[in-house]
Amino acid sequence: MWSFDGELSGQPGRSLHLDTQLGRAIIVSYLGYRANGTALFLQASGVRDADESSFVGPLQEFRSGPVIGGRSANGEVAGSPGNIRVAFDTPSSGTVTLPGDVPRRISRFNLNDAASRELPFRESVFSLHANPNESGVVPGSYRVQVKDGTFRMSQVSTTTGVLCTYAGPYQVQAQGLESQGVSTCTDASGVQRQQPYRLERLSVDQLGRVTGSMQQGDSDGILLGICSPDAPALATGPFTCVQGPNFTTVQPGMWAFDEELDGQPGRSLQIDLQNRDSATVVSYVGYRSDGSSLFLQGVSASKFAVRVLYSTPLREYRNGPVIGGAIQAGEEAATLGEMQFEFDSATTGTVTLPSESPRRISRYRYENHATRFDKAYDVVVYPYGRSEGVVTFADIVARDDEFRMDTQVPSTGVNCQYRGAYRLTGEGLTSDGTRTCTDGAGTATTEAYSAEQFTVDGNGILRGVIIEVAGYDARGVAQRRANLYLGSCPGFRKCSPAELDQPR
Repeated sequence: MWSFDGELSGQPGRSLHLDTQLGRAIIVSYLGYRANGTALFLQASGVRDADESSFVGPLQEFRSGPVIGGRSANGEVAGSPGNIRVAFDTPSSGTVTLPGDVPRRISRFNLNDAASRELPFRESVFSLHANPNESGVVPGSYRVQVKDGTFRMSQVSTTTGVLCTYAGPYQVQAQGLESQGVSTCTDASGVQRQQPYRLERLSVDQLGRVTGSMQQGDSDGILLGICSPDAPALATGPFTCVQGPNFTTVQPGMWAFDEELDGQPGRSLQIDLQNRDSATVVSYVGYRSDGSSLFLQGVSASKFAVRVLYSTPLREYRNGPVIGGAIQAGEEAATLGEMQFEFDSATTGTVTLPSESPRRISRYRYENHATRFDKAYDVVVYPYGRSEGVVTFADIVARDDEFRMDTQVPSTGVNCQYRGAYRLTGEGLTSDGTRTCTDGAGTATTEAYSAEQFTVDGNGILRGVIIEVAGYDARGVAQRRANLYLGSCPGFRKCSPAELDQPR
C-alpha cells in the first residue's frame, strides 16, 4: 500500500497498491472515488522499464464481476480514463501521474508508528556477512543503534586490524531503514580513513534475518546476516530478534479467489503487512449488484500468520478525492460485516466474506522465477534462534518438476543432497523430499526435509527455511529443527540481471 503524501490526514482517502513478484512485472491498483462520491478501483499492469524505476500503462475500470453474497460472473473492461505513470526515486518513494492530473508524490505507507518501526535498530547486534570488495563492509559483528536522529553501526571486533563505524541521519521506511552519512575506519596503528556511504533497505524480518544494500565510493554491494538473540534488553523490555513463536507469516501482495481464476477479469484481495509491524491491511476489490466496481477495506491489529483465525470488519468509504479534483477527506459509508481469514501456508488459505461460505484463496502468481533456482549460491545457514551461521556452497536446480540442491560446508566437510518435488508459490517455491548427508568420515544419513518460502529477489538475495529431522527422542519421536538460509551469487555479491534470469 502506497499513500499520496499530501493527503495523509488520518481520515479515509485513496491509495495505490503496487504488487511485484521480485521481477519487472507490476500490477498497479488505484483505490479512489467517482465524482458522485462512490468508491471504485482501477487497475493497470505490465512490465517496468529496463531500469525498473518507472512504469507506464493504461488504467482500466472493470464492471459486472462477482458480488459478495450474490452472483458469480466474469467481469469485463468498462473503459479507461487514460494512462498512469509511476516513477520511483527510492525503494519507498516516487511520483504518480494519473490521467489528466499533475504528478503527485507517493510513498510506501507505514502501518505502524515510527517508534515501533525503529525497534529492531534501537540497540541490537547484527552478525553481518558481506563481500568487502563489493560493499566495503568487512564481515563480522556490528552494534546498531538509532538515537537522537542518528544511525550508528559500529564494528564490535576485527580479524584484520581495522575497525569501522558508520554514522549519519536515518529514515525508517515500511520495509527497512535508510541512512546516508560517513564511515570512519581505523587501522591498528590508529590511522583513520573516511568516506561517504549510503545504506538502503536495512531490514530485519520476523525470523531475525538481516538484509541491506551498502554503497561506498565505487563499491555497491549487499549485506546479509542475522540479529543476535542476546542483544541488550531495551528499556521497554527484552528485544528478541524473532517476533513471536509463529514461524510463518503470510506473503503480502495480490491474492486470488481460486475458483474464479479463469483468465477473465474478476475480484481479488490486496494484503499488506510489513517486516516487523504488527498490523495487516486487507483491501477487497470487487463489484456492486449494479455492476460498478468498488473497494472495501479491513484492518487487523495483528500480522497475519499461518494456522491462526483472524476476523476484521469490512468497511466501505465514500466522498474521497477524485482524479484531477480537489483533495478532500473521505468518510466511512457502511460496514458490511466481518470477514474471516485462516491460512494453511504463507501463500494459501481461506476467506469468509459477509454472507458467503469459506472460499479458497492463494497468492496470485504471474511471474515464473524458476530460472533463479537454477544457479549456484553462496549461503550462510543459521540454525533457528542462533546467531552463528555456517558458510555453505549451494547448487540448486528446479526444473522438470524436480527440486535438487547439493550443499557443501567447507569448514566441516559435510556434503548433502536434497531431492524432491517442488511447487511454485507466489514469489518463490516450496519443496518436500529427502536429504542425504555424508560427513567427513563417509557416514551417510537420510532424512525428510521441507523447504519453505524459498525466494530470490532482483539483487539475487536468496532466502528460505528448511525444516529437517535433527534426531529422535527416547520414545523414537523425530525432533525437527529449522535452518534459515540467506545467500547471494558466488562471492556474496549482487547478481547481474543477465546471470539471474538466464538459464545456465
